Amino acid sequence: EQRLREIGLYLALGYTRRDVRRIFVREGLVLGLAGTLVGCVGAWLYASGLLYGLRHWWNDAVGTQALELHLSPAALRGAIFPGLLVSLLVVLITLRRLRGLSPWDLLAGRQIDDLPHTAVRLRWLAIGFLAVGFALAGAAAAGRIAPEGGFFGAGFETAFSVTFSASLSAAASDPDAVAAGAAPPRPPIT
Repeated sequence: EQRLREIGLYLALGYTRRDVRRIFVREGLVLGLAGTLVGCVGAWLYASGLLYGLRHWWNDAVGTQALELHLSPAALRGAIFPGLLVSLLVVLITLRRLRGLSPWDLLAGRQIDDLPHTAVRLRWLAIGFLAVGFALAGAAAAGRIAPEGGFFGAGFETAFSVTFSASLSAAASDPDAVAAGAAPPRPPIT
């Protein structure tokens, strides 16, 4: 939504909406992959540091120094795929919201204010992510998937559910500020 004028310019120059979607999806996937890879490196560094601390500084808490970090291709795919999926969904949902605007409206920076409609979608997305999280936890408990996958998958889905719920709370607290992209006002400190 921050690049409305660019989208409007593409459309005014004769690009079809499909061409514009393709441009932004490719860009979103490249940025999503870069962000996901940086996140994977950061997670590896964090986990390595945590295990180092458990082996050396907090050895009494765990009772062993035989802690090792194990990375597998499946774990990396499990980290990269959701990052790319979220990037793709964000781009597609944003472009879909703008499909009703003409190139002239987009060039002028006009936005569609459909916050109540968005809040309903966010609520259903939050419920959906929470349901997937419970399904992953149940599948791990039933032995259908690896316990680690169920634990991290359920945590990932639950985190998304909490994120969407927080968005709904922000929208409910001050819909005008959220629609304008501003943070809700804070009460004065007395």
